[in-house]
Amino acid sequence: MATTICFANQKGGVAKTTSCVNTAFALAEAGRRVLVVDMDPQTNATQGLGVQTSEGHPTVIDLLRALAKDRPEDPAAAVVAAGPVDVLPGSVELFGSDSEFTDLGKEHMLSEVLAPLRASYDYVLIDTPPNLGWNVVNALTATDLVVIPSSPTYWSNEAIVKLQRTIATVRRYSNPRIEVAGVLVTDAEQRTTSAKANIGLVQRIADKCGIEAFDVVIPHAVAVRDSVDAGRPLLARSPLSKPAIAYRMFAEEIERKVA
Repeated sequence: MATTICFANQKGGVAKTTSCVNTAFALAEAGRRVLVVDMDPQTNATQGLGVQTSEGHPTVIDLLRALAKDRPEDPAAAVVAAGPVDVLPGSVELFGSDSEFTDLGKEHMLSEVLAPLRASYDYVLIDTPPNLGWNVVNALTATDLVVIPSSPTYWSNEAIVKLQRTIATVRRYSNPRIEVAGVLVTDAEQRTTSAKANIGLVQRIADKCGIEAFDVVIPHAVAVRDSVDAGRPLLARSPLSKPAIAYRMFAEEIERKVA
């Protein structure tokens, strides 16, 4: 049965999607069966894995709508192979999910969609949008562990506290098993005094929230942006770059936490 991991932070620009995609790739390189679920209406995880769905191909929004009509569809029909990982594609139509799905129990919908798939994978990784709306709450309700990517800036660090409050609410009302795996420092520029100070601040804020910061820090590098622009995972485009090596080490750290 798959371990489900949600990558979440309502602050944008923290390499959340990059971390989700490349962690998935690293786990797959290690021989794990991995599914990426794209709950972000910007569909960056879908595109970042090189997936372009044809017209009429079901996406996660189609599965959610079918479930809302009490006519659930087989989610395996929507899954697309993307090299060593599989993808449940996102859709721009997820932008309207907050107003579209209003029935009682709406926060459990993604859990129901993913239930038939979990036995086929070792890991299900969920990418989320930079907010705390319906898509994120559904992802948190469906997950076992939360990874909080955070770039070493003041505003990104402040977002950790707000997300932790949301996770506590989800744990109380819709998912008692949810745990925070830790804060992942991304895009770390070690050469400036302010960056070094903010990396230390991540640890202090994590301590304040009662959570850990991962040992691995993802360094800043142009290769990360190049891979995003190319629509390919960093581990596929620049496999020997420092961030790619760091994501492999991070995947190993995740596996130690899950074991």
